[in-house]
Amino acid sequence: QPRALLGIEWRVFRNNDRLTHGEKNSGLAPVPRARKLGCEQAIFQVPFANKGTRRIKQNAGHLFPHSILLNPMNDESFWIKTFRDYLAQQTESDPAHDPSHIERVVLNTRHLAEAEELALDVLLPAAYLHDCVHIAKNSPDRNRASTIAADHAVKFLREVYYPEMHLDSIHHAIRAHSFSAGIPCETREAKILQDADRLDALGAVGLGRCLMLGGHFGSALYHPDDPFCETRTPEDAQYCIDHFYAKLLTLPDTMQTETGRYLASERADFLQVYLDQLRSEIEVA
Repeated sequence: QPRALLGIEWRVFRNNDRLTHGEKNSGLAPVPRARKLGCEQAIFQVPFANKGTRRIKQNAGHLFPHSILLNPMNDESFWIKTFRDYLAQQTESDPAHDPSHIERVVLNTRHLAEAEELALDVLLPAAYLHDCVHIAKNSPDRNRASTIAADHAVKFLREVYYPEMHLDSIHHAIRAHSFSAGIPCETREAKILQDADRLDALGAVGLGRCLMLGGHFGSALYHPDDPFCETRTPEDAQYCIDHFYAKLLTLPDTMQTETGRYLASERADFLQVYLDQLRSEIEVA
């Protein structure tokens, strides 16, 4: 079913639905012409005169999802609500992968996309949905988590008629964002999402997330004999501070964008200050 058509702006909605004005005198009017795709769907060409509220409404009053297929970010607020509503149905999570983590990754994504001069058509849904399936950090399936999330994200996006032209790129960006998956980034969008997610593991937020997650899994703060992994391999499933050496302090060298590298280095410096302070407090020479 073709959803990406050349031309001006298009909407997809079901037969027997009608376009209604979200507010009076909004200036929105459907062109009385449809191209049928089958018994269940039709595509209507709709020019938008302004930024007024737009919705598709069945005669019975039920709302249906819609999209602007050439530029979905024309309806950014609609899509943000759609993504948030979907995520609200996913009840499983851990303290480090809660809704605030998603919103911070979205914020990081916006900053990096602006610096790299990239649109958000791929990046906004990828950022919101990158952790849409929860698989615990200590699960044997952890290295498959990003692929499972990517599959679920694309299935959902098809259900809400997100532009088909973007789905492969969204799928790859979500798959490649994961540290444990080790999937190479093949697009600029994937690089930005990976950097955006890893930035949230650094700095003050990263410190808090590390300690919260360690507490969630019952980890000790540090090894009693070698807190800073000077003579042993890090065991971050057992000790929170070991995670700094197993992963967090390595992240700046993995960043894919210039802005990401700068921010990661700055935030890693904060973690090092914390470690220095911890060393002085527990009197390890």
